[in-house]
Order: sequence, then C-alpha cells, then structure tokens
Amino acid sequence: MPIDTNRIKGKTVENGVIGAKIVHILEINSSTYYRKLGSGGGAFIIT
Repeated sequence: MPIDTNRIKGKTVENGVIGAKIVHILEINSSTYYRKLGSGGGAFIIT
C-alpha cells in the first residue's frame, strides 16, 4: 500500500509536530526518516 508522504508532511505541520519528535516516537534515526520520506515512503512498513 503506497504511503502519501505529502499527507504525512501536511499532518505533521498541521499538528505542530517536528521531525525530531517523530523519530523519537518511531525510535529511528532522523536520517532514516527523512531518506524514507524523500524516496516516496515506499520503504516505510506499518505494522
């Protein structure tokens, strides 16, 4: 299932959440988070 990265980015801005908080919650490296968003989100696995 493709992930709408633009929607994710929009929701984070809408809710005032910054990338640092997201990577902390997801427990991943910030470089990994931004690389996955930049590649279209195909590498994100939601369980």
